[in-house]
Amino acid sequence: MPIRGLSNQWQTRDGLVEGFAQGEVEGKYGKIRQLLDALDERPGPTIYVGTSHSSMNFSNRDVICDDDRTQPFAYVDVVRSVPNDNVFCYRVETRRVEGVRPTTEWLLQDLTDAETVVDLLIDAFAYADIPPRRG
Repeated sequence: MPIRGLSNQWQTRDGLVEGFAQGEVEGKYGKIRQLLDALDERPGPTIYVGTSHSSMNFSNRDVICDDDRTQPFAYVDVVRSVPNDNVFCYRVETRRVEGVRPTTEWLLQDLTDAETVVDLLIDAFAYADIPPRRG
């Protein structure tokens, strides 16, 4: 699934990696790059990646200006698995699915494998355009 940075932020995949990921500590940068490379290698539609603080937010369409809004279908942050350690994991947030529709509840998972995170992102992409089921 080719990735692009949102037009109002990083514009291209390289802009995202160079502008966002390289500003991070070495272990975190490696995990971010590993995830983006794994996602970029999968076939499928384009995924747009924006950032907020240290988190990446994944959308199914581009946002071309600051006033344009799209609801991300997933969020991924790279965090230390153990405080004061140099081992990092992916903290992934996706909406819980009930039947065939996502809900308003977000599920949080800590994962170490980039390919597993890519699988979750691909699954979540399928529900990106479906309005959430309200309780």
